[in-house]
Amino acid sequence: MDGMEVNITLREYQKLASRTMREDITREDTISHALSGMVSELGELFALYQKKYQGHVFDEKHAAVELGDLLWFIAEYCTAMRWNLGDVALININKLRARYPEGFDANHSLHRKADDI
Repeated sequence: MDGMEVNITLREYQKLASRTMREDITREDTISHALSGMVSELGELFALYQKKYQGHVFDEKHAAVELGDLLWFIAEYCTAMRWNLGDVALININKLRARYPEGFDANHSLHRKADDI
C-alpha cells in the first residue's frame, strides 16, 4: 500500500498484537472489549463510505488504518478465546472451499446445505 512490502503470518500478527492487550482485566472482559471494539471499528470504516454521500473523497489510507484496528480486535478476541488467528482463517477457507469448490457460484450461495453455517 505504501510501497513497502512486509510479509507477516497471522500467528506473528496475533503475537505482536497481544503485546498491547490489557493484562489487568478478566478473560470475560477481554472478550467483551474485543467484541465492542470490532463493532466500533467496523462503524468507523463504514462512516468513511457514508461520508462519500456528503461529498467527501474516500480516504483509502484511513480505511486501511481502520481495517487494521478491526484486525487487532479480531486478534484480541482470538487470543482471549485461546484460538490461533491462523487456524480461524484456515477454518474459513476450508468452509469456502467446501461451499464453492469451483469458486463463487450464486446457486451454491442460494441453496446451501442445512448444516452449512
